[in-house]
Amino acid sequence: MALGHRIRSFLLTLLSHRRTPAHLLGLSIIVSLVMAMVVLTARSQTITVTSLDRLAVPRPLGFVAARREATALTANVISRSQAQIWGLATSDHVSAIAGHLALIDRPVRANVYDRVQEGESVVQLRQRWRLRESDLARLNPDVDLDQVEPGTQLCVWHQDTANTSRSCYRANRGRLQNGELMPPGEGWIIRNERLAYAVDQTIDGLIHAMRVVMSKHPEGQELLVADLSSRNGGRLRPHLSHQSGRDADVTYFRLADDQPSFSHVRVSELDLPRTWTFIRTLLVNHEIEYMFMSRAIQEALYRYAESIGEHPAFLDQVFQYGPRGHRNSRAPIRFARGHGDHIHIRFACGEDDLYCR
Repeated sequence: MALGHRIRSFLLTLLSHRRTPAHLLGLSIIVSLVMAMVVLTARSQTITVTSLDRLAVPRPLGFVAARREATALTANVISRSQAQIWGLATSDHVSAIAGHLALIDRPVRANVYDRVQEGESVVQLRQRWRLRESDLARLNPDVDLDQVEPGTQLCVWHQDTANTSRSCYRANRGRLQNGELMPPGEGWIIRNERLAYAVDQTIDGLIHAMRVVMSKHPEGQELLVADLSSRNGGRLRPHLSHQSGRDADVTYFRLADDQPSFSHVRVSELDLPRTWTFIRTLLVNHEIEYMFMSRAIQEALYRYAESIGEHPAFLDQVFQYGPRGHRNSRAPIRFARGHGDHIHIRFACGEDDLYCR
């Protein structure tokens, strides 16, 4: 306010002075306009900072938060207009972010041990776990690996908490650095732990979404977590992707309360409330590039979400296919052949990833 008052006083003084040269008068007007623009820019920046401060939530300390303290909040902030389109009040939006940041108490896989089987060599054990000789020696410093007897228990995995995990290069031609092993937990089953490595944001998202499902719908079938990535990434047959720790294959939730399996799911067998809660949690709270599923299940989920009051603009934005001829080729939920028995989830690149695309 003081600067604006000075500008006005300066202009009035020049205009009241009859002998002010024309070129000086023009120059003074230009200077005044520039100063006014500076004032307006400063005000707009102040408003922007204030609006972000309203969305700020305390950053908890812990295993996950410490790794990405600088980016945990900003990577998941949805704009206010986006929150309104997606049917989120501001308080709900802040709660969603706070819930995501509260993942510090999620389980972290402890050391994993395996036994040398009868007739098996240490080399074969290393190959089974995709370990280099130096890595196995580092994990077992007190064991002479040249004198290992059948039945000997060896440490084959240990979480390196000092370094962050990194997705490197492309999902279909990439690598995984310091990947984390998906931990067991209530509500999900790991099909093959030797193929359950991923970057932190992938495991964060899966566990967070499962916990929301368990809190809202405690009764129902467990989630089967199948292939993520191998220990160091790279080619994982028969997949074309799953090479850099950002892909996850999980089953649909079925109404039958039995062991989950990778078999074709009819719409009549689908547990719509649990499946939609799982998908919605990932979309709203985490950075998701794609979710591949069958077209029939897409349309069933769209109709269910619509029936419980989800905003039509939100549904049109996230589904490729829907009722009444809806099409959106840029939506994250997309059709792909071969996904009638599972959902393929692709998480976006993180701040710590290396040449991630």
